[in-house]
Amino acid sequence: MMSEQQKGKIKTINSKGFGFITGEGDIDYFFHYKDYNQGNGWKQLVQKFLVAKHNNQQVEVTFMADLNGSDGPCARSIEVISDDSIRS
Repeated sequence: MMSEQQKGKIKTINSKGFGFITGEGDIDYFFHYKDYNQGNGWKQLVQKFLVAKHNNQQVEVTFMADLNGSDGPCARSIEVISDDSIRS
């Protein structure tokens, strides 16, 4: 399994525990809440995404990109870059 660290933006996320990140090369990576590294902050991540979306902004993250996941491209070890990472 080849993986590399990338930066990307959360494309979509839901309260059921999964979403997609658009990474380098405009590839969409599937992710699951277990791949989010910042503790028990899944609900906060969902809330941050919804607020950013409402304000026409995006949440930037770093992640390990795995192009050969069993269900296609997957993101692992996801972290929000900073609270300042919400961009227009």
